[in-house]
Amino acid sequence: MLRSRFERLFSTTLQTGAVIDLLNCTFRENFAVSSGGGFHANVVSFAARKCSFVSNIAVAAGGGGALSLRLGANVLMGGLAVVEDVMCDSNEAATGGCLSWNLEEDGEGMMFRGALTANKARSFGGAMSVLYTVPRLTPMFSVVDASFHTNVVTPKSSLDAGHGGAIFVYPSVFRWFSKEYSTTPFYDDSNYYLNPISAYHVHIVGCTFDGNEAKSGSGGGVAISRMGSVDLDNSIIHRCEAMDGGGVAALDSALLRISGGTLLSCSASSSGGGVFSGTEAIVTLADSVLDNCTAWAQGGGVATTGTSVLAMVHTTVRNSRAAFRPGAAAAFIGGGTAAAASATANGGGCYPSGEGLFVG
Repeated sequence: MLRSRFERLFSTTLQTGAVIDLLNCTFRENFAVSSGGGFHANVVSFAARKCSFVSNIAVAAGGGGALSLRLGANVLMGGLAVVEDVMCDSNEAATGGCLSWNLEEDGEGMMFRGALTANKARSFGGAMSVLYTVPRLTPMFSVVDASFHTNVVTPKSSLDAGHGGAIFVYPSVFRWFSKEYSTTPFYDDSNYYLNPISAYHVHIVGCTFDGNEAKSGSGGGVAISRMGSVDLDNSIIHRCEAMDGGGVAALDSALLRISGGTLLSCSASSSGGGVFSGTEAIVTLADSVLDNCTAWAQGGGVATTGTSVLAMVHTTVRNSRAAFRPGAAAAFIGGGTAAAASATANGGGCYPSGEGLFVG
């Protein structure tokens, strides 16, 4: 167990096989050339409780301005990391301005009651990036009762993604894919196939996102890409901004479910002020409210594109606005999208029908 202050150091690193427990530690103004400006670990077991990470930097292309964790198969055995009651303020990295999670086959991460404020990423994941390989039928990562405030993604060039003002989720190694939509996995002699509809690998529960930005990309609060899957429960997303999906964006065959969510005053400079569903994505909105969300182009509340799938159940979209296509103030359903709705749409810049729904 470590109880210390780490200040203005170069790359605090612990390698394969370590078991680490940090309690009441402070990491301030440390830096690393690659990953983990404050702390980088390839570990079997890791815990950080009541620690502070302030103004740490991962300088080059690495992840985790404050903390970079790698757990799982490549470190001999499955790993577990628990981060609890931490404060991350003004850290910076290429990916995951505060925290970078790299979860291998058996790795699992949990975060409880963190406060992540004013962190910055140069590519994606203003506060946090979650990278995982070989999805399983159980969650790989959970974040519960955490707050994300004024985190940003500020790409240095057009080559950087710029997604996920607060959180960016993405798988990295495609040793799996979907042959058809199913609720069960299936196998052959040489490969394991897992349909993304059968499992949510990242759970975000009871969290607050306020004032996060991904103005050059997608998902001001949360972005999911490359068949990543997120279950977003009972969370509030407020005043978040992006080019597409001011609140949340599901991209590139991602799977997203928002249940009991509240999206307030989120905005997009293009489409989907509240939620954006990209090509081949599957998005479900259940028992949620989208209020006062705006988009410059279309879909002040919700926008879809390509051959995505959208389901809205017991969901209200109100006071939404879309400047370019006012008939799509509440929702814009792009051509090729399969949509099913049991929802209410009203208010703000709609056509006289009052529905504000445009089907492309």
